[in-house]
Amino acid sequence: MTLIGLFTMHNLRKSLLFLMVLLATSTLMSTTKPTGKKVTVRGYLVDIACVLERKSESEHLGQIHTKKCLQMPACERSGYAVMDSQNNVYKFDAPGNEIAKKLISATDKDKDWRIVVSGKLLGDQLTVAKLQIQK
Repeated sequence: MTLIGLFTMHNLRKSLLFLMVLLATSTLMSTTKPTGKKVTVRGYLVDIACVLERKSESEHLGQIHTKKCLQMPACERSGYAVMDSQNNVYKFDAPGNEIAKKLISATDKDKDWRIVVSGKLLGDQLTVAKLQIQK
C-alpha cells in the first residue's frame, strides 16, 4: 500500500469515528429533555383566556375571578395557570389542567381562588405535581 493510500485510510477512519461520535451525541441530546426546577408557587388560579383579555384587571383578576368563568368552555379550553403576587403567570401542563378542572368542579367556592401549586418550572410552563386550594 502506498503512503497516500495509508493517509487516506487513516483520514477515513478518523472521519467515520467523528461521525459516529456526532451521531451518538445528537441522539442523546434529542432524547434528553430539560427537567426544569422544582418550585412551589402561591397565587390565584386563573385561565389563560382571561389573563390575556383582561390585562387591565390583572392586579385584581385573581381575587374577582369566579368559578363560573373558570368553567366557561372558552376559558377551560385556553388552559389554567397560577398568577403569583407579582402578576407572573405560570401555565399548567395538560395533566395540570385536568387536575385544575377536577378541583374547580369538586368545590362550591365561587371567588378568591388562592392556590398552592408544586411542580417543575421550565420557562413559564409548570408541570403540576400537586395543586390545592390555599387555606
